[in-house]
Amino acid sequence: RNGCQLCVRLQDVMEVCFQPVLGRYPEVRFACAYGSGVFRQKGYEASERPMLDLIFAVDDPKDWHTENLERNPADYSFLSYLGPDTICKIQSTAAGIYYNTDVPIDEVGSIKYGVVATSELINDLVSWEHLYLSGRLHKPVKIIKKDPAVQLALDKNLENAVTAAALLLPENFTIYELFQTVAGLSYSGDVRMGLAENPNKVKNIVEPHMERFSELYAPFILSSDIFQTNESEIPQELCRRIEPDALKSAALSLPSFVQKEVERIAKMDAESAWEAAVEHKRIQPLLTESLSNVVKRSSFSQSSKGIVTAGVSKSIQYVLKKVLKRFRA
Repeated sequence: RNGCQLCVRLQDVMEVCFQPVLGRYPEVRFACAYGSGVFRQKGYEASERPMLDLIFAVDDPKDWHTENLERNPADYSFLSYLGPDTICKIQSTAAGIYYNTDVPIDEVGSIKYGVVATSELINDLVSWEHLYLSGRLHKPVKIIKKDPAVQLALDKNLENAVTAAALLLPENFTIYELFQTVAGLSYSGDVRMGLAENPNKVKNIVEPHMERFSELYAPFILSSDIFQTNESEIPQELCRRIEPDALKSAALSLPSFVQKEVERIAKMDAESAWEAAVEHKRIQPLLTESLSNVVKRSSFSQSSKGIVTAGVSKSIQYVLKKVLKRFRA
């Protein structure tokens, strides 16, 4: 391992050493790396090294930013001059995460790291209030610092993702279709998908990493009541239960902000709304609209916030890279 404690050297994973990254920043409660900077995706040249995306969960964002402004002031945009109080106020808006982007680190290239309060991360994982960080964590990630409370919320997030995806699919589907649907949950309604993101993004995430998705989701698929399976391993073909009570129960088990959106759309309580949706075979459109509305709000507000936190110059460069990649696709 060349003396590095936190390294990834696998065939389908970018070669990354995380120790210099963690050592550069104040203490965090939980940390993970995600996206094409860690897991190779289709559409990238072998020589390309995409930006490394990280999430840092911290218990006290003000203390953390205060120390980080002393250590790494150049990571921030002009907001560094306004101090940690202003930065924390901005962080608490939209999806509750503050990103510093395109930060050069010799050992790994450039990184983008998001700082989020631990309580805010756990809330989104469990409630899908924003379906922003929870959506990113529907895909395989590299956890580089563990935390028991966050892990419980991560597991609940994956369990809910399997249930939602199964309800969006027909009665019979393949494991690939399930993972495609899971990976796409947080892109439905995302304002970036029609503008700058690669239209094949979900496919490019899932296809090279079917084994990783299987490892991640196997416990939740095999233990879920929504599937008709008695297997000890994930079958390639899956069958979803179709009994009205089973469908209604699965729908009502979804996170609280999905239920709130369902009530807003249907103009009735969630239980009555799902009961009517099951009766009229309208679960898929109701759930799709609910998820899309949640994602649309958070993606628009978080993208707008990103212009301020990254600065205009970095934001333009970032969007141009995305647009070029979209056209190349």
